[in-house]
Amino acid sequence: MSGRVFVATCGLSPQVITESIYALAIKLEPAFFPTSLRIITTSEGRDKVLDRLSSHGEGWLLRLCEEYGLPALDITDQDIVVPPAIEAGGTGLEDIRTSEDNIAASDTISDLIRELTAEEDSEVHASIAGGRKTMGYLLGYSLSLFGREQDALSHVLVSPEFESIDGFYYPTKKQSFIKTRSGELLDASKAEVDLALLPFVRMRSSIPKSLLSGKASFSATVSAIAIKSSSLEVSIDPGARSLQVGDVSTSLTPIQLVFFSTLIRLTAQKKELLFPKKNLYDKELGAFLIEEAKRLELHSALHKDTVLRMSQGVDSSYLYTLLSRLRKVLLESYGAETTERLIKEKKSGVGVKLVSFGSDPSNVRYLKLAHEAC
Repeated sequence: MSGRVFVATCGLSPQVITESIYALAIKLEPAFFPTSLRIITTSEGRDKVLDRLSSHGEGWLLRLCEEYGLPALDITDQDIVVPPAIEAGGTGLEDIRTSEDNIAASDTISDLIRELTAEEDSEVHASIAGGRKTMGYLLGYSLSLFGREQDALSHVLVSPEFESIDGFYYPTKKQSFIKTRSGELLDASKAEVDLALLPFVRMRSSIPKSLLSGKASFSATVSAIAIKSSSLEVSIDPGARSLQVGDVSTSLTPIQLVFFSTLIRLTAQKKELLFPKKNLYDKELGAFLIEEAKRLELHSALHKDTVLRMSQGVDSSYLYTLLSRLRKVLLESYGAETTERLIKEKKSGVGVKLVSFGSDPSNVRYLKLAHEAC
């Protein structure tokens, strides 16, 4: 979805939507008027929003647009996002009261923001003013995970005397009196509505490409980010041919596992993998790779041509190919920053390339090989 998208959490007070759009279009400089809406709410909240704001109900959203000469903007059932009900047969989440409800809400909200920010020419403005605090938190955190430079986060501020009054939806141009619960009359044209823009840390660059383009749970995305800020705990399972960093696991080919493990072993020995000079073949390094394949019990899994090539010595072209393919897998699974902590590359002099494991080898665990040191 391209264009300007307004995303908001909402409970049983749909006024927060018209208040926010008023503030965005009238008070904010430069103004932001959405071309589409996405309202995150509960099943009961959906009914309230449609009843009060849509043209099939009281039509307060269109009233706002008409009064201030804004482009017509209506809200339909298609614009409302309700997390799925936990119980079969439900029409949507009624409230967030259990851990299961929280998971449903977090996954729904993060999926929505991931989808909206996938379009390069879209601009997302998210409001956390309405609904449960949990929903607002999840929306803000999801924007922090996936948000780009053009995206924004805000909270609408309304004069205290007008807060939570059923008849107030936005400051009117002319006098318009609203009766409070206590019977007092307030003039809606005197209301003050402002927008507080909220700064947030953008972590999109730290998310693996596979989580940006695919569908992953909120917790899995957060776990991928958490790897970046913690000491790397790495597990290698030769039998399953997998690598696990933190809570995120990925599959590697036998030769990729052997190559990566070789970097770890050399680093543990205070050494680095030195790429041979052009047109030279390093038999000692080839023998080291074969030895590592045997230690991991992956020798028989390697292609015969691969074993033959290593026994004759490996050249820089072959190593560059191995390194490039391994980096591609790691980038897809763990993102750029974690990949840099797994593979460290540097040059030392003209045409000299050195590669090593970029973290602490003592934090690497070999499943079923735990009795051996790195």
